[in-house]
Amino acid sequence: MIKGISFLVALSVAALTVSAQKNIVYFDHDSYELTPLAVQKLNELAHSVIMDKHKDELLITGHTDVDGTDEYNKALSSNRAMAVHEYLSKKGLANRV
Repeated sequence: MIKGISFLVALSVAALTVSAQKNIVYFDHDSYELTPLAVQKLNELAHSVIMDKHKDELLITGHTDVDGTDEYNKALSSNRAMAVHEYLSKKGLANRV
C-alpha cells in the first residue's frame, strides 16, 4: 500500500515553473524502490523535458513521513532522490538533474 510519502520533482523552466503537484512520485512505506506508477510518471516527465528544449534543469528533493529517526529518514530521503536521479539519467537527462 502506498502511504503519504512523497518524492517531489520540481522543474525549473526558463521564466516558468511547472506545477510541482503534477510531478510528485510516491514510494511505498519505508522504501526507495520505484513503483510502476512512479516509473510511468518519470517516463512522462523525461519525455516532456526532452521534447521541450526550454526546460533547463530538474530539481529533485526527497521527503519521508515522520516515522523513524532523523538519521534514518535523511538516509531514506537521499536514497529516494538517488533512485529518481539514476532513473532520469538513464533516460537521457543526466546533464539536467
